[in-house]
Amino acid sequence: MSKKVFKFEDFFTKTRNESASKMPLLMDNVDTGCYFMVKGMEARSVARQRLNAQVAYAALAEEAESIADKANKIEFDRLGTESIQIELAKTLIVGWSFHAECDDDGISKILEENQGLSSHVIAHAMTSEKYFAKK
Repeated sequence: MSKKVFKFEDFFTKTRNESASKMPLLMDNVDTGCYFMVKGMEARSVARQRLNAQVAYAALAEEAESIADKANKIEFDRLGTESIQIELAKTLIVGWSFHAECDDDGISKILEENQGLSSHVIAHAMTSEKYFAKK
């Protein structure tokens, strides 16, 4: 069995994460044939929004501490987390299979209409093998 030979450039994580990978869109765990093209989380073009998300999560946690009612606190946290994730996911999505133009408004709309989709986009972007596979 031959050992894989790596090149110097194979270790350029930030550069490789700029290349989008296909994220299939599932409905009831069935591949719909539709997909997003998603950059990797370590891409240079994502760094600022990733930092913004970290700051926003800290502010959300701090503000949630002041909410006494448990149900209100949970709802505040859920809505705030979803909002932060949508903003980060919008930075990660660079294309899709739909006929409509992939623009900020369209990306926002599909993420806002599908609770939890933004967290799937983020999880996909964090999966390193998607960005280190031979293209």
